[in-house]
Amino acid sequence: MIERVVTRTGGRAIELESQASDSTKERLLQLALYLTNEVIANIPSATLRHLWYRRILGIQIAEGAKVFMHVTFSVRGRPKDGRPGISIGRNSVINQHCWIDGRGGLRIGENVNVSRGVWLLGGDHNIDDPTFTTRFAPTEVGDRSFFGCRAMVLPGVTIGEGAVVAAAALVTKDVAPYAVVAGVPAQVVRTRRRDLHYELAYAPMFE
Repeated sequence: MIERVVTRTGGRAIELESQASDSTKERLLQLALYLTNEVIANIPSATLRHLWYRRILGIQIAEGAKVFMHVTFSVRGRPKDGRPGISIGRNSVINQHCWIDGRGGLRIGENVNVSRGVWLLGGDHNIDDPTFTTRFAPTEVGDRSFFGCRAMVLPGVTIGEGAVVAAAALVTKDVAPYAVVAGVPAQVVRTRRRDLHYELAYAPMFE
């Protein structure tokens, strides 16, 4: 049985899960995620992959958005009241070998470029809890933000519009719009220009 409680930290709702469930629904979810990440993610057809992501996982993928091969998804089931899902905005690109964790809810805006190997996390563990509770928090990514290769964003973080997260950066707190952050933990190194109007249209044949 799963025991959940909703609390708040830093103004954000965090849902806690004390232990895994062995219910039929949980087993079906594990099967769906296995098929998603070990079979579907390797099919060289974005049309088929996107169809599965939408219909089986309930992921919202807007027009022109692309999820490339070999992307790992984590969800707690299809979205419903009290359990937000994953939404990917128009023309946004999720490159190969990313981990897109929507267990706490994840909204990716329009024309967002997520480079290879990026982790957008939605959950972690409370290491001081005797039951090693799993915690979930929502992650927000603003329009025209950019993530360099192997960047990591921790749960509950908001990445502002037009922000840049440098390669291999570890983001532990919110990033202001148009800020460029780098390092571990990520710190602001400069500001990006604000007159951005580009539209991403990257769609290789077998991705």
